[in-house]
Amino acid sequence: ICKPLHYPLVIRRKFCLQLATLCWASGFFNSAIHTCFAFRLPFCNDNRLDAFYCDIPPLLKLSCGDITLNQRLLLFIGLFIAWTPLFCILLSYAYIISTVLKIRSTEGR
Repeated sequence: ICKPLHYPLVIRRKFCLQLATLCWASGFFNSAIHTCFAFRLPFCNDNRLDAFYCDIPPLLKLSCGDITLNQRLLLFIGLFIAWTPLFCILLSYAYIISTVLKIRSTEGR
């Protein structure tokens, strides 16, 4: 948006593939980390989840061991996954607003 004539130079097929790979890899590592830490938990008694899919918090409720590390990991990774895109979006909007404000004419804005 800020440099429309540079768009074909910046957004190339290789760059799009890198972004897609980054998204897939981050999702894989997120689930792999939670799975590895869930495997170390002891599970006794009931093994049924009251949900349509296996989510992490209901799975932690089934454990009869100490789940504080898993809860902290869930909070940390959840905050990182939520706040990183938010900061990127806010930064891009700030960049767009500063570019628009640099335009001298009212007609250009």
